[in-house]
Amino acid sequence: MATLMVINGPPGIGKTTTATALAAERAPAFRLDVDEVRTLMVGWEQTPTESGTIARRMVTDMAATSLTAGHDVIVSQLYGRLPDLVRVEKTATATGAAFIEIVLMAGLDDARERFVARGGRKFADLCGDGNELAGFDELYDRVVAVLAGRPRAIRIDSVRDDIAATLAAVRTAAKWDPPATARS
Repeated sequence: MATLMVINGPPGIGKTTTATALAAERAPAFRLDVDEVRTLMVGWEQTPTESGTIARRMVTDMAATSLTAGHDVIVSQLYGRLPDLVRVEKTATATGAAFIEIVLMAGLDDARERFVARGGRKFADLCGDGNELAGFDELYDRVVAVLAGRPRAIRIDSVRDDIAATLAAVRTAAKWDPPATARS
């Protein structure tokens, strides 16, 4: 049975790094990210809300196609609205796939520091020229609120600068060991 795993969390917490490593263990598997799909739309910056909606739908459709073919899918994305996350879970149910929901977290101050240290385009997009972290705090709070509304979500404290420890915690909590061929 294929599995759809969602890795949620605030910006810069290690979602994509964790998802990429897990997908590599399950190859052939797909790691999908709404933000990456959104950037495939030329001119997405002019219509960020619309392009984000389209990208979320595309990721869900891509996941359904992959799960139906028997491939695991790992979606690394900040889900700050319950309806978006429910839609992804329904995709797993509709395709007969298992569903695992992971939320990588850290305390607000630690999460902020990690996001600032990561820098890059997402930092600039979220914080603007003044590098204000108000946008980050809002997203962090939305993840916390979603987590509170998802009792089956598995909260994992992301270990700063130690992807191996974070991966081990995700595998253990989700009971998701690498296939035998990936362990050898």
